[in-house]
Amino acid sequence: MTSSNACSDCANDLGLYAEQLGPESLETLGNFPQAFSHSGPITAALAIEQGLRSRRGQQISI
Repeated sequence: MTSSNACSDCANDLGLYAEQLGPESLETLGNFPQAFSHSGPITAALAIEQGLRSRRGQQISI
């Protein structure tokens, strides 16, 4: 399992991430702070895309 799959498995049915997860059940707990919980995966996806394009000699604008 990749880390991106593990992250998406922790989202609820709407793709939202809770503040906390139950340690064993991974039940979502607390509020759903959208800005901070989504900025990490988006930034990671952009960095991966930039790395892949740089290997191919292409440029990406962010």
